[in-house]
Amino acid sequence: MGKGKIKNKGSRSRRAPNRLEYLNTVPDVVDVHVALPGGEGVDLRCVSTDTLVDVRVALSELPETCHLTSYSLRRANEAGDVLKRDLEVVALKPNRVALAEEPYDGREAAMAQAQRFMDLFSCATLVGPVAKKKEKPTDSWLADSGKGERDLSALTPSKIKSAGAKSGGMWEEPLLHEFYSYFSFSDVPSPVEGVRVAGAPKAGGALVELEVRLRGERDPVVVRGAEGGWTSGSGGGARHGTIVALLREESEAFRRGYADLMAAFKSRNQFGNLPLGLRCNTWVVPPCLSAERAEDRRILPSEDPACMGDVGGNLSGKERDWDSEFRRSAAMPGNNPAERVARDHRLFLLWSHFVDEAVVTAITGKGGSKRFLEIDRRAEEGKLSSEMGHGGSKGSGEREASLLKGLLADENTIARDVDTLAKVTIHFNGEVIEVASARNVGDSPGQWPLGDEPALKEGIRALNVHGLREHVCHAAPWDGGEGKDLLGELLASAEFPEEDLTPPKLRWELVFSWVQHLKETEKAASLGLRRKLRLQCGSDEGEKALREAIGEDRWNQLAKLNLGLHRCTLEQLMDLANRFYSDVAIAKIVSDFESLELSPIDGQTLTDFLHSRGINMRFLGRLATMSSKNLIHIHHLCVQEMIVRSVKRIVRAILARPNELVAKASALASLFNDLFGNRKAVWDWIRRFTKARFGYEVSGNIADGLQLAILRDICKRCGVELKAKTYNFASKSPFKASDVISFFPVIKCLQFQSTDARDLLEQAKGLLDKGKLDDAVLASTSALSKIVAVCGSAQSACCANAFSLLAVVLYHTGDFVQAAVLQAKALAINEREFGLDHPDTIKSYGDLAVFYYRVGEVDLALAYVERALYLLHLCVGEQHPNTAATYINIAMMEESKGRVGLSLRYLQEALKINQRLLGGDHVQTAASYHAIAIALSLMEPPLYPLAVQHEQTCLEILDAKLGPDDLRTQDAIAWLEYFDLKAQEGEGATECNIASKGHMSVKELMDFIGEEAEEAKTKSVGGKREAKRKSKTKREKKRSKTPDSVLKEQRSGSSSGSCTNSSGEEVDEVDVLVVQQRRKDLKKKVEEPKGPVAKVEVRVEADEGGWMPVLSKRERRSSSRDSNKLQEAREVVRQVREVKKKPVVQKDKKEEERKEEVLNPHARLFHPKMNPNAKEFVPRFKLEVE
Repeated sequence: MGKGKIKNKGSRSRRAPNRLEYLNTVPDVVDVHVALPGGEGVDLRCVSTDTLVDVRVALSELPETCHLTSYSLRRANEAGDVLKRDLEVVALKPNRVALAEEPYDGREAAMAQAQRFMDLFSCATLVGPVAKKKEKPTDSWLADSGKGERDLSALTPSKIKSAGAKSGGMWEEPLLHEFYSYFSFSDVPSPVEGVRVAGAPKAGGALVELEVRLRGERDPVVVRGAEGGWTSGSGGGARHGTIVALLREESEAFRRGYADLMAAFKSRNQFGNLPLGLRCNTWVVPPCLSAERAEDRRILPSEDPACMGDVGGNLSGKERDWDSEFRRSAAMPGNNPAERVARDHRLFLLWSHFVDEAVVTAITGKGGSKRFLEIDRRAEEGKLSSEMGHGGSKGSGEREASLLKGLLADENTIARDVDTLAKVTIHFNGEVIEVASARNVGDSPGQWPLGDEPALKEGIRALNVHGLREHVCHAAPWDGGEGKDLLGELLASAEFPEEDLTPPKLRWELVFSWVQHLKETEKAASLGLRRKLRLQCGSDEGEKALREAIGEDRWNQLAKLNLGLHRCTLEQLMDLANRFYSDVAIAKIVSDFESLELSPIDGQTLTDFLHSRGINMRFLGRLATMSSKNLIHIHHLCVQEMIVRSVKRIVRAILARPNELVAKASALASLFNDLFGNRKAVWDWIRRFTKARFGYEVSGNIADGLQLAILRDICKRCGVELKAKTYNFASKSPFKASDVISFFPVIKCLQFQSTDARDLLEQAKGLLDKGKLDDAVLASTSALSKIVAVCGSAQSACCANAFSLLAVVLYHTGDFVQAAVLQAKALAINEREFGLDHPDTIKSYGDLAVFYYRVGEVDLALAYVERALYLLHLCVGEQHPNTAATYINIAMMEESKGRVGLSLRYLQEALKINQRLLGGDHVQTAASYHAIAIALSLMEPPLYPLAVQHEQTCLEILDAKLGPDDLRTQDAIAWLEYFDLKAQEGEGATECNIASKGHMSVKELMDFIGEEAEEAKTKSVGGKREAKRKSKTKREKKRSKTPDSVLKEQRSGSSSGSCTNSSGEEVDEVDVLVVQQRRKDLKKKVEEPKGPVAKVEVRVEADEGGWMPVLSKRERRSSSRDSNKLQEAREVVRQVREVKKKPVVQKDKKEEERKEEVLNPHARLFHPKMNPNAKEFVPRFKLEVE
């Protein structure tokens, strides 16, 4: 554990949970040794915030221990005391525990072992085949086919023409049938072909009886589980703790097959999570559920009721008075951070239990707390209308309540809003179910003790609503006639009222943002808005009217803000809030989209971002218009969301009809065929609806490459699960009724979280953007500590965002190992809690790939980043800044594998995307230029002058956008100096000629090099030497014009900054300072970058007490023909000593120290080989034999 515990000894307030003591301590990586039965052991790489619950989760993901389910963790001493599950790993002294197998105390424990056994082989039998490895665009055209080695001089225009690079760049259409192939191990023969749970056990004393069909065996093996362990046959023989241990003894074939499968697990992803406990928690079902006949479907073991599988969640089956407990917990004090953590801890556990119980009780009708729940059911609206839905305001009373809530909002607002916390809305198969806590129910069981919370007793378990799905039984072929008729009837009866629609709902988040804006304006000493507000609105009459309307207490709270709002009437406050809405709020979120501070990749993330700022979705049309020129990806996303919302109305109307499920599936298939086939009836509805609802006219149809993105959004919003197959959108009818597999519930509820932790996360993001890494580490660490303290476990969904942000911050500080460990935890939580294709899951894949890449695990990094790219193409297509950033990451990884040509292809495509979407002067475009400069510097031969051109463009963009003091600008300056120095040291006419061409695309670059090579073949040896000598002389004359932004300010025409060389020629001050910089670098013996960077021999020798560069042997031979060259270099160095006396070259010492730090570019940008501080990467676990 780190240093600096905060104990707050002087506080008399209620003590917060222990983890609050570590608010200022960065979570350390803690190695915990687990001794296994038999003398072996494993080392787990945990985090200091982990408890033994997290240790058990880690053990379930290791090949050595994944088959164990019934065990306890004890102290590794003679006493062997059993340790509690909530014990923190930092409390283990030493960090050693012993794993002791325990007897099965009932059928439930025995079935848990059976479920785990079946789960071990599901990834090899139930999730489909492994995807075939696609051939990437080859860089073989960079090689000499005759010699078999890479040589750019052998590249000809004909080879470039035959390279086959299509105009679509690196775009690959995602194939939906490969969605689950990432988790598939079907290429490894599974030792188990099938498992069947028998009925009542025949043998006396048995708890469970299974029939296991082994590969290569004709008859199944019967295994029985009892309290003492597992036996085979009639129950005789030795008992074993697990089914795996039993079958290892019974079958040699099983032993070998199981070992091969575990070896495949470890080799595929030796540092990550095994595909165990896989759940179908997204809109695409695995192949085992895609069979048309119900008897052919095979449910994943984690969801199969026959295997004691369930939907997860924090369920208890006991009665609980939700309303009284919510109000009692919300009334707890929250005057300081410690009190708020204690209150939020109890509220979070109560809220998570309530949501899970409410959803399961409302859908299944089972649940112990049904008496304390109010369940209101109604059918979805069966007619299409532009006024349909609940997005509008229900009246002036609701708008005034939202206004007051936003004006008086503080750290306690969410926790005190009991009516919103204790409410869940469910859309499921044509029904709208609203569940709320029931008030004034007699015979209350009283408040539960904190230790009885399910999340603390059993660990936080994600509720998988897909496990509550309702299957569509396609018993016979369906002609689809009824479905077409149903769709046509709905579209024909659509209504578009002529009167104005209900006004948009006023969200309290908007009012809160307005108040924060006023406070920031006041803080910046800009009183214009305040004076204008008081002159126009403030009056004694307004103050009196507001007192009467909201009451004395609320008026006093508003007056304490000292913003003049307490002197306005409610109508005036409403007008001011609306003015802020139209003039500031929408423009601010567009600005955040432009800076990529917010980067939504689908409709749900776009909705979440807008709602967090209080912007109603009715303003999508205006947002689409504002972003149509400079933010093409946001414009497309807004249009896509409007289309999805209009189609969602049709889907819900179809599900509301009292037809059979197969008829509804047929109608949905017809709808999808009409939507993606651009049929007139459906698109007329879409255009009329978007015009009436959003004030936007949709022109055109769905663009190629976005069909899957729109289909995904529709299915996730409406609760529709489809078959995992590749749909041919170019065909007339790509969808059939049998492609609709099932319907699942869609849940809407408030996501409770700690307000203090959320503010700290936002603060950490801002500090990271400003380059204040130490402060960002402190803020993100404090946020993580608060979230863990509130949730009671590091396995909660709320912790994933904190883990991910802290990992990114630590990555920028150079701690790649700890960043990888934290990001792996975030990925596991996101997959389990949010879904296999959730935006947070995609981000975790991409970030973890970069972290593994920086610790040297390039193959593993490529596997993760390719998964991230597949999901990005699936969710948002190619035209998105996140896709471009992923291209850059892949390029760097491919470059480290020696495929520089392929790397340049990815980088050029990323540059095109950023220029098209964000413009040529965007920071992200600058990142593309920098990445191309790096790749050019790593080619053979290195193209440093061309790298200088790209890095100069990068620096100009960063300097204009971020300013010279930003860390990213300083990094670009350091890189430019490095490339400039290498360009001056390099040789070869080809480099200078390319540099003179400026920015070139990859194809232009290869064309130019090929033409140079062809011309060189027609020249004689003497001609080559002459051309080389002239080119070198030309380069030396142009050296003073090499772009160098560090010295840009000192380029002036004053004579005081110039000197002469031995030939009497005037030397620019830039030349003097460049040589001085080179002299300083050589004197300090700056280490050359590691890796495939071009090697340039640099030596130094003493000369009159100073240091000077020494020419190579090749340069010495050339200097023999020009005897003045060496003397000129010595004269320049002598004149440098004279220039040192002049103030023009003096620099601030602090600036020099800061620059020296930047010259080691390990914090911000993309070069993979120049971090001498990188730590050795240690695997998450290793096997030891004692």
